[in-house]
Amino acid sequence: MKRVIFVGGANHSSSTMIGAILGASMTHPFESFHVGEIKSFFDPRSPKYGQPKAVLESAFGDFWSSVDYKVGYDNAYDELFKKSAETDVLVDSSKTWRCLQRQVTKSDSSAWRLTCLISYRRFEKIWKSDERRGVPLDKRLNNLKQYERLLSVIDEHHVSYKVFDLGEFLKSPKLYAKKVCEVLGVSYFDGKEEYWRYPDAHLYGAATQRRHFRNPSEAGFLVNSRPDLSESQGSQLWQEDEGLVAVEARLISESI
Repeated sequence: MKRVIFVGGANHSSSTMIGAILGASMTHPFESFHVGEIKSFFDPRSPKYGQPKAVLESAFGDFWSSVDYKVGYDNAYDELFKKSAETDVLVDSSKTWRCLQRQVTKSDSSAWRLTCLISYRRFEKIWKSDERRGVPLDKRLNNLKQYERLLSVIDEHHVSYKVFDLGEFLKSPKLYAKKVCEVLGVSYFDGKEEYWRYPDAHLYGAATQRRHFRNPSEAGFLVNSRPDLSESQGSQLWQEDEGLVAVEARLISESI
């Protein structure tokens, strides 16, 4: 049975990175096919809907040109499996709880099995990342609440899920990437975590991963590359939110 791994998380939680690692292949990117934040390609409300420029400039533009984006996001996985017959595992980094909910509903009547991989990054680091970008306080809080809503969908629909811990990954990328692949049933080979060394066909997602694919010699994993902030503006908003504190504790306790 074909499988879909939906990577969920907050903005700036490395969901595109773990998707790229899972999709890395020494031969072709369709073995475990990381499609990126694919919702935008299939969503008529998005400015990236069937975006010709993105498709044509992709290294696998011919493939994306063959995909019928008009089928909509709810039918995206069926369309992608149809056009990439060699794919057994599809990795979608669309990330949000709403996207997960839509695919959970679809999976009940589909010929593929759904697993959610939650990409967890310490809440304080996500908060500081948003702060550096000038994101308003209310949107920073809403970003963290993505985790709360993801878990709500997972619990309500009894979705199979695992938790990827970015902090643990950065301590030992090779060992942790191998462990994640084993848990998810995705083939691992030595060096798979260095995703930038292998062909890739995903659309959209984090700028960091695109930069790594364009300039492999400059790619790598940076630990504490930015100075820590002793005081993060408004961080008490989430630190005093009992729901978010409980969610973070759960993610830590359940991480791979």
